[in-house]
Amino acid sequence: MLRELSNTEIISMMGQRLKQYRLNLSITQREMALNTGVSLPTIQKLEAGSATNVTLSTVLTLMRYLGIIENADQLIPLQPESPYAIKPRQRIRHGKD
Repeated sequence: MLRELSNTEIISMMGQRLKQYRLNLSITQREMALNTGVSLPTIQKLEAGSATNVTLSTVLTLMRYLGIIENADQLIPLQPESPYAIKPRQRIRHGKD
């Protein structure tokens, strides 16, 4: 699904999701701005879907404030180790007898 969306559409979707978390916590945009250091206009634009140049740092700050920072791990998940990857040989040290 996301593959078919433009970056602008994904940012808009994320803004809507952040807005829903904020509303569910009964936090105003002004409170979030004051407590995060993110400007009120930036929060308004992000939630409206009109902010197209929001930094990752800003998104992480808002996620942390809303208590959903653990979801940031899914932005770039760990790549599973390939079973075909060549593992470096471990050096074997023999102890002195």
